[in-house]
Amino acid sequence: MVKTHMHSFGIFILCCLVMIACKEDERPFVDKELPKIEIYSPQKDFFYKQGDTVFIKAYITDNSFLRKGSVHIHDQFLPVGQDTVFVYEFSVKDKVVELDTFWKVNDAADKNYTIYFDAVDQSENLTEKLEDFYQYH
Repeated sequence: MVKTHMHSFGIFILCCLVMIACKEDERPFVDKELPKIEIYSPQKDFFYKQGDTVFIKAYITDNSFLRKGSVHIHDQFLPVGQDTVFVYEFSVKDKVVELDTFWKVNDAADKNYTIYFDAVDQSENLTEKLEDFYQYH
């Protein structure tokens, strides 16, 4: 009788351990990997003149799914809050975004610009990247 109870208790413990192990495998996937942004254009520290077209090209990827992103061009000579001269925003549900847009240089004065890229994935991981470029007259 004691042997049967010990055998049953051993099987019970074994079943509990198997159930715990299975539960651990069911943990939700936690994505901590940041999106990646590769900027192809404009080239860092490149010079443009009035009337030029600044082609904005980037390749944005993520291991899960991207959710949204944006590109902003800021005039470094204008006060903060008034310095944004271009905005492009996108919403997606894909692992890859091939960004391809443009901005026309309108100012006649010498300027310094910063182009700012950001990308957010489904897990709210954020990547930001910026580069400077210049305008001369």
